[in-house]
Amino acid sequence: MSQCIRHEACPECGPIADGAGDNLGVYDDGHKWCFACAHYVGVFGEPSLADMRGRLVKANTGQLTLSLPIVLPADHTYILPAHALIWLRMYGITDEELNQQKVGWSADLQRLILPLYDATGGLLFWQGRYCPTEPVPGEKRHKYINRGQPDVTLAIFGREKVLVPSSICVVEDFFSAIKVGRVMPTLCLWGSELSMTKIRRLALLYSELVIWLDTDKAAYSARCEIKARPYFDRVGAIYTQCDPKTYTTGVITRWIHK
Repeated sequence: MSQCIRHEACPECGPIADGAGDNLGVYDDGHKWCFACAHYVGVFGEPSLADMRGRLVKANTGQLTLSLPIVLPADHTYILPAHALIWLRMYGITDEELNQQKVGWSADLQRLILPLYDATGGLLFWQGRYCPTEPVPGEKRHKYINRGQPDVTLAIFGREKVLVPSSICVVEDFFSAIKVGRVMPTLCLWGSELSMTKIRRLALLYSELVIWLDTDKAAYSARCEIKARPYFDRVGAIYTQCDPKTYTTGVITRWIHK
């Protein structure tokens, strides 16, 4: 059984929760646990669902409750329908990338299933991207549905890419992360929010940050650039007419190196 060897400030709640700033326990096997907010970091630096199952976590009510495992849709399959494959081919997503990222399909939901796993293969989160076989006129559905907590771990694509050393790009969606991840490490935001928590965590791993959000988020991107500057040696933003997944690898490389 691991033993607590020291205490330090929690990156989530800091000294606010207990006044002393030492509410994060550091254990001899490398994992960390905050006694105030239940923030948890696994042995290899990333939270593991396998490690977190059964642990007590605080819900929004402030009461202690048990974390529940995330499961894929009951009809989940890795066999993608023809219309979904045609849509993916429009953006140049390859079969190898689909297999590597374990992209699936739910016919009941009419959605591509985009999963996020931890280092041990535990499912942390999945997002369903609406991709109907035949769109129903007048029908309104959310483009995305989320199951789980995407902020439990950083969804970084292309960690092995070193064309831009010590730099990371942040994008909004899963497939843009795949495309930009061909060129450099890329964080999928699963939306548009770049929180201070994510900024601080990225700053521990990278010295330069590139923000590439969709064109309709230009004002928000500029605000993110300003709030991220104190944490990185360099922060830049890319503004394009279309979102990153619409561009070829060559064009993405040119934008990154501008």
